Amino acid sequence: MFRLQADGSYSMRHLPVGHDEPLRAELISFLHAVRSGTVPAVTGDEGVASLEIATRCLEVPARPAASAPARKGPRRVVG
Repeated sequence: MFRLQADGSYSMRHLPVGHDEPLRAELISFLHAVRSGTVPAVTGDEGVASLEIATRCLEVPARPAASAPARKGPRRVVG
């Protein structure tokens, strides 16, 4: 998503994702880091932060955008 507007509209760009096995690639990268003594592509702290975000996303009940209450007037956009 990009070009977020004050009225809530935005633009989207499709990002093609190859037919790869992300978990396998991550594990191979981790093994390489352990064997070579280098820093892994994703650190443990980053992994924990990602899990916390994913867990929070699952805890919030999903609500379709169409059922969101209509807002009158401008909305504040942060960022």
